Amino acid sequence: MHAPPATARETQVPLAVDLDGTLIRTDMLWESLVQLLRQNPLKALVVPFWWLQGRAHLKQQLARRVQVDATCLPYNEEFLAWLQEQKRDGRVLILATASDIAMANPVAQHVGLFDGVMASDGKTNLRHAAKLRALTEKFGPRGFDYAGNSSVDLGVWAGTREAVVVNGPANLAHRAAQQTKVGKVFPAKPSALAALLTALRPHRWATNLIIFVPALMAHQLGETTIVGLTVRAFVAFCLVTAAVYLFKDLLDLEADRKDPTKRRRPLASGGLPLAAGLVAAPSLLLAALGMALGLSPAFLVIVLGYFAVATAYLWRLQHIALLNVLVLTGLFLGRLVAGYIATKPGW
Repeated sequence: MHAPPATARETQVPLAVDLDGTLIRTDMLWESLVQLLRQNPLKALVVPFWWLQGRAHLKQQLARRVQVDATCLPYNEEFLAWLQEQKRDGRVLILATASDIAMANPVAQHVGLFDGVMASDGKTNLRHAAKLRALTEKFGPRGFDYAGNSSVDLGVWAGTREAVVVNGPANLAHRAAQQTKVGKVFPAKPSALAALLTALRPHRWATNLIIFVPALMAHQLGETTIVGLTVRAFVAFCLVTAAVYLFKDLLDLEADRKDPTKRRRPLASGGLPLAAGLVAAPSLLLAALGMALGLSPAFLVIVLGYFAVATAYLWRLQHIALLNVLVLTGLFLGRLVAGYIATKPGW
């Protein structure tokens, strides 16, 4: 469905466009952080110190060390198509973002629609009041429209002629209407919870039922204690399996976006925020390790080994023909051994 033609008045009013969560279905801060950790996980130790010096400083430090590929970012296609119509009608478009200028420029150049870029510079974090102040200085009080996606943008909309709401929560347009006139509203993306469930690949957990085989072969499935231990082992393996898939998706983020099918995965498509993935992956792993340690130290070793091998397999080893079969066999046997060890709490 095409947007109605812009009026002459609308095309004369500049439109400032937010980047994170609006033009793209992700956040450049988290994009650059994921890429930094992928290159060197030990950099996680210095990130908090950068953050203590302010978000603008953190973004600048990340931008100096990594370059996010603007060509494969998950753009909000419906909104982007509307921006192209606005540009054809002669409207001035400004990319106004809290991302660092070094992160924003490549996106603006790739999109090819913007007449200018306003962004954070290492000292000023261009969001909320700072963004409103900069836009007002450039275009005058209520001399511009602004497209945003979150409650943080309410502080900008308070000084605009009109709000364009993109991918916001259900009540965001109503809250924006209390600040200014609301124009075009683009629907919110699907639930992040549903996207997380998809990313966890629960349909792949069925392979962990192999853990029940040792108890079955020993005719112990009628013993409550043995069944309880085996169920705990099964849950631990399901948790570590989910963690493996999340870590793999984070590691393969850029490659997945260049694949016509994998680009639809929750993290690659922006359906699941990278921040959620970065929190969920280690949390699931820690939960799995906690359950494993509760069973026995030997079972903990098996789970740790399974996580390391499974992650390596999904990330790299599955592409090596000979290792593919060997590793799959090893993972199968690992589950059998885990099922046996789970029933031996003294180990």
